[in-house]
Amino acid sequence: MRDRTVFLFNFARQLKWISDIHHTAIVVVNQVTSAGFDREQREDDDIVPALGLVWSTCVTTRILLGKSRASRFVSLTVSKDLEGVSYAKVPKQENEKLFCGTKPTRRSIRIDFSPSYPQRSADFVIRHDGIKGIS
Repeated sequence: MRDRTVFLFNFARQLKWISDIHHTAIVVVNQVTSAGFDREQREDDDIVPALGLVWSTCVTTRILLGKSRASRFVSLTVSKDLEGVSYAKVPKQENEKLFCGTKPTRRSIRIDFSPSYPQRSADFVIRHDGIKGIS
């Protein structure tokens, strides 16, 4: 474990040096796992970074990205006949359309920690025509 800790600190020091010399930001992706599966019920304490707590002491700004599960949908017209029985009408005429597919996956970005910026978050979707914010 000590070798890993020393390696991570040396690696972080080298990245900081590169950042200082070239006046650029270095982005490191540190995948996390969560004990909670439900986004609304999950606490931030449930998040465990893959590089461990040692690496978390090396960062200056932490940004969390998340996503919800995509939901599939089919658009049908539901009607009742004269006897009160419900049925779904699948469009049959040329001018009627059957919509089916997957709703875009809702994603979130959050500044979790930063010495320069306040905590903020935003939701967005990635679609065929680009990234779109959700208000």
